[in-house]
Amino acid sequence: MSESLLVKAYSIPHSLDIKDFVDGYMCLLNSVLDDLWRTIEWKRKGKRLIPFIRKDSAFRKELRDKHLRGWIYSKHYVDSAIKQAYSVLGSWRKRYLKGKAGRRKPLLKRRFVRVKETLYSYRDGVVKISIKPFQESISVNLKKSWFWDRIRGLELGELILKEDELVITVRKKSELKLEKPIAWDVNLLTLDGYDGEKDYTIDLKNIYTIHRTYELKRRKIQQLPEKTQKKLFQKYRSRERNRINDILHKIAKQLANRTNVFEDLKNFKERVAGTKSRSMNRQNSKHDYIRLQKYVEYKSAWNGYLTVYVDAKLTSKTCSRCGYINKDLRGAGKFECPKCGLKIDRQKNAAKNIWHTFLRMWGQGFAPKGVKPDDVSPMNPEGDEGDEALGLSMGAIRIHT
Repeated sequence: MSESLLVKAYSIPHSLDIKDFVDGYMCLLNSVLDDLWRTIEWKRKGKRLIPFIRKDSAFRKELRDKHLRGWIYSKHYVDSAIKQAYSVLGSWRKRYLKGKAGRRKPLLKRRFVRVKETLYSYRDGVVKISIKPFQESISVNLKKSWFWDRIRGLELGELILKEDELVITVRKKSELKLEKPIAWDVNLLTLDGYDGEKDYTIDLKNIYTIHRTYELKRRKIQQLPEKTQKKLFQKYRSRERNRINDILHKIAKQLANRTNVFEDLKNFKERVAGTKSRSMNRQNSKHDYIRLQKYVEYKSAWNGYLTVYVDAKLTSKTCSRCGYINKDLRGAGKFECPKCGLKIDRQKNAAKNIWHTFLRMWGQGFAPKGVKPDDVSPMNPEGDEGDEALGLSMGAIRIHT
């Protein structure tokens, strides 16, 4: 239905002696970064200073010629360092504009070499990387890696060479299909799904528990001296992130064998981020809905399935049977429709509304296998008000490939 180029990364350890080479590349990269930082032009916009990074071709050529002088390794590593330096500054600029970084040059803490595709050859499972042209190279046999069966026959992209491991990227063109769709309503403690026939529930309480546990740890750490706080915050932040990511990856793997339909929560996240409610902000900090959706989207695409996003507006307040919008949601987790008398779990009701919204996209060529258009439940049969309230215009629907 839709073709997409997918990228995946794997790492393989090695015992090659490349310390001097990595040292040289890092010196080069930091030198290029210093030159770019010195040429940043700061322009005032309102009360803020906005950085503009010089990118014209004449400057790039001047930068390349300067750093080629005295460089003893392959010339393309200079191009690689320039590209990497621009990438680092680009990321810093985005964070600066969001207020997450200051007017300080970003520091490069990780030691690596970015290996462009022009710097290596790949034949019969062996990667041969040029260090010095016609003089020195290193080889890594991917056939000995644990992931060889997964990447056999796939095309390699750029490599990241570290002192103890090689990170490879593989690319695969995939025809993404819309098959066996299931609509999901993502909540704080559960992931509730509906596929037109059955209801599904995945428990997310363990994620909430982990966030709550580390929240209490942070409160205790705040009572300690400032120097101790910094180390402990970093330690426990890493542990929390790793534990959460492990759970999210397992859930995503479980869902990746079919088409998944989600609410488009990007705008929702921006809307609740600025709320003045402290309790609401704390609750949202324990919610990993965006990350979970991205993991599912990525893993599903690698398996050949499309992920669909629909408008999230009023999915919890609309009756999934008659389309009546009930703005007075009272009761613990229950939806009651004063018009048709439907009584249903609020989250299951939302999942059904997401499913109905997805089915209404059929007019644009989406046809799930095994389901007929006549199976679509009526949504607000009295007129257009329900469609408008649910945001069913095609402009509100995005499809990720």
